[in-house]
Amino acid sequence: MELRQSYTVPSATRQTYEAWVSSSTVIAPTKAMEIHPVVAGHYRLIIETPEFVSRNAGRFLEVEPGQHIRYTWERNGDGETSENRRHIFSGGRGNQSYHHSLRIRENRKS
Repeated sequence: MELRQSYTVPSATRQTYEAWVSSSTVIAPTKAMEIHPVVAGHYRLIIETPEFVSRNAGRFLEVEPGQHIRYTWERNGDGETSENRRHIFSGGRGNQSYHHSLRIRENRKS
């Protein structure tokens, strides 16, 4: 299954990219993020609420600084892996377009 969504937001392209790949931009309920945004680099994201704890992890497949990242995502080691692409394009006037596609591959562990 593949999902696609696009947004146009009022921010600089570089600023948006840096927010995606920085551990200093985590927001609640995210408690911590470890990230190494290079090809084959990893990330770990820990989300905690009173109702649940989620530990997400993945690897970077493509990295074009300032413009594009592609990475895998797996939640709580459940065996269901998605592949995410984020493209950031300058839209002029301080706006940028952000395109996100998500492909889910089910490979559940027995």
